[in-house]
Amino acid sequence: MDKMKPQKLLQERQQREIELHRQRIAEQIQSFKSDLNENEQTGNQKGDYNRRQNISLS
Repeated sequence: MDKMKPQKLLQERQQREIELHRQRIAEQIQSFKSDLNENEQTGNQKGDYNRRQNISLS
């Protein structure tokens, strides 16, 4: 029974490491999505500004 304990502890540690890794990846994805969303919004604002400039010129 004592032989099983180190194996179980190792498995539990690996599970925790996998979970931490998943959390880090999820945070990176969330950060990427918010950056992407911000870029889309500022890109759209620039596009709107350019359209307004074109309208005022014509």
